[in-house]
Amino acid sequence: LKFHYGIGKYPMVALSNFGKQDPIEEFVKELRKTSDKDNWSLSGKINPKTRIFAPVIVRGEEEKGVRLWGFGITIYKALLALAEDEDIGDFTDVVNGWDMVVEQSQGNPYPETSVRIKPKQTPLSDNNDQVETWLSEQPELLKYYKKWSYDEMKEALQNWLNPEDGTDSIVNGPATDFDSTPSTGYTLNVKQKDSSMSDDEFDDIFN
Repeated sequence: LKFHYGIGKYPMVALSNFGKQDPIEEFVKELRKTSDKDNWSLSGKINPKTRIFAPVIVRGEEEKGVRLWGFGITIYKALLALAEDEDIGDFTDVVNGWDMVVEQSQGNPYPETSVRIKPKQTPLSDNNDQVETWLSEQPELLKYYKKWSYDEMKEALQNWLNPEDGTDSIVNGPATDFDSTPSTGYTLNVKQKDSSMSDDEFDDIFN
């Protein structure tokens, strides 16, 4: 799934996941029509980020059932490389698959995650009924995230761009004074750099 981070209080599921128009992605396109480097920097910040989710069983915590492991593109590519390794193959096979160790270390500035395959093939479980239960009873990812409407997401974006007009419950972005130089260093107003973006100007982007 693609998510918007930092605009709302929690990650926002991009509407483009469902084949719908997404106001934040539309705003990103408008920012990238300009030649201003700050607009491009902002567009990269609010452009949705891809996160992949896989159902897993954690060894030693089998009683908790199937859980969702979320990871980014780097781990996704590492898993693809393992799958392409002819000595490993389908590590997800419930009978002849491989356990995997996930390790996290402190990076600079963010933690770094790596994966490695255990040296011995193992079944998911020796209990066939348990395996069938795990395969049939898995978490529904989207029920853990609010599905925003177009208008709600547009309002969240506008409140983030103009925090003095928003509320604490929805704004989770940098403080910005649009009557002076933005404290973030970003040029947030695509059409008129030296003035605040009015509601009408903001709406024009989506018309």
